[in-house]
Amino acid sequence: MGRRLALNPLVEKKVDAILDQYLAVGLIQQSQSPWASPLVVMPKKDGNLRLTVNYKTLKKLCSLGQQPQPRVDHIIDSLHKGKVFSIFDLNSAFHQITVEEDTVQLTAFCTPTQLFEWLRMPQGSSVAPSWFTMVINEVVKGPDHVLAYLDDVIVFDADPVHHVANTRLFLGRLGKYNLKLSPLKSRVGAKEAVYLGHTISPAGVSPRADKVEALIKMPLPNNVKQLRFLLAGLSYYRKFIKGLAVRVKPLTDLLRKDAKFCYTPAMADTVEELLAKLSEPPVLAFPDWDAVADGSRSLWLCCDACVDGFGAALEQAQADGSVRPILFVSRATLESERNWTVLDLEAGSIVWAIKRLRGYFWPTHFLIYSDHKALESIVKVGEHNARVQRWLEFLFSSNYTLVYRNGTANANADFLSRLPLLATETDRHGDNTSIAVDDVAGVYLIRACGRSYHSSSTPNIGLGGLDIDDQRDALDAAAFSNAGPVERCREIYESRR
Repeated sequence: MGRRLALNPLVEKKVDAILDQYLAVGLIQQSQSPWASPLVVMPKKDGNLRLTVNYKTLKKLCSLGQQPQPRVDHIIDSLHKGKVFSIFDLNSAFHQITVEEDTVQLTAFCTPTQLFEWLRMPQGSSVAPSWFTMVINEVVKGPDHVLAYLDDVIVFDADPVHHVANTRLFLGRLGKYNLKLSPLKSRVGAKEAVYLGHTISPAGVSPRADKVEALIKMPLPNNVKQLRFLLAGLSYYRKFIKGLAVRVKPLTDLLRKDAKFCYTPAMADTVEELLAKLSEPPVLAFPDWDAVADGSRSLWLCCDACVDGFGAALEQAQADGSVRPILFVSRATLESERNWTVLDLEAGSIVWAIKRLRGYFWPTHFLIYSDHKALESIVKVGEHNARVQRWLEFLFSSNYTLVYRNGTANANADFLSRLPLLATETDRHGDNTSIAVDDVAGVYLIRACGRSYHSSSTPNIGLGGLDIDDQRDALDAAAFSNAGPVERCREIYESRR
């Protein structure tokens, strides 16, 4: 039994009203389950409340499969052919997924006065995003130019005619899987749209204006938690800023456990300057993968280094002959790297940048631009340098051409190397089955302790019948192979107390 949430009478009244609505539409039911997890209440932007459940205890007892989530940058980079955009948001997405009957008891949650259990997938379970990702991936698999990040879906096309046909196809698949949209959060046929915190247009991608404005209006941080929130906001849009600079270092130093929090006027000035840059960022181009594939316009990696940091800009020539940035990256040098020779720094920055952006380069041909002439003969210069030889071994696996250009022409990367981000540990190493949502089988929300659900009583359709290997608990599966999920969780819980 989880610890019950204490609510003041005003909030409790609102929570009871929401739960009454959930009961009326069949999302939850009264429960007599021996299990109970605490309810969590969070405010929404519109002033309403969002109800989730803390399944912390239950998570420890269950072996849950995880579906990988898509990367935001991968989705954004895939929009290069878009001229017309439609954005869709699913209405209470998780609540559109049925919970499998055997595991309903495990979803039980307690309010100050009552006990309920979910009939639809609740928010708060770590496996819920994975299950929904599996569902939405099936929905968007058929149509071209349809991408999804959980319940946020974007349809993009080069012209209105194809866009109408593509959007109709997507909406038809939503109906097939019985998924419903939120009309107020959807936008159809726009030349410019907001998606995943970014403003998308045919010209490229830029930060979402209201998000930047929220950062600008954020009060000065008074503690480490508020400072972390501010730095996280800046970091989300770091690819738009040519350099968050070594000036960020005094701020990140305050995050250390042994540091005394003292937010100085100089730090405030630094944050103000960075936010000013973010409020007027360059519109970054989408990578043109067709041009990369046919070799007509390869990607450019512009690198530079100094003793303070590495900098790189990913660029590509456009159809009109101009060259536009796709993203910027930089980091500060590690303490040991500050003792390197100039050649080592320049070569090291190239290796780091390729590892950092390997997803863009492999296995295509790309150009590396550097303002260090000696790199053209690095094979000979680094003949007796073990570190350079290891780098060369790595570089030989890449299909690139190294091009020298003077520092003036290499200004983007040169600027970044002198205004780097802090180094991290990652920098040391680089970086035809229909799934009916309302099927009786529903979702096995809790696939507990290695039980195989593909029994004769379970249909081989629906989310509950997907052919996915159950993850087994090596210590407990043998002992409880014939038990149901509720019984097994109870026995494991008792054995681990």
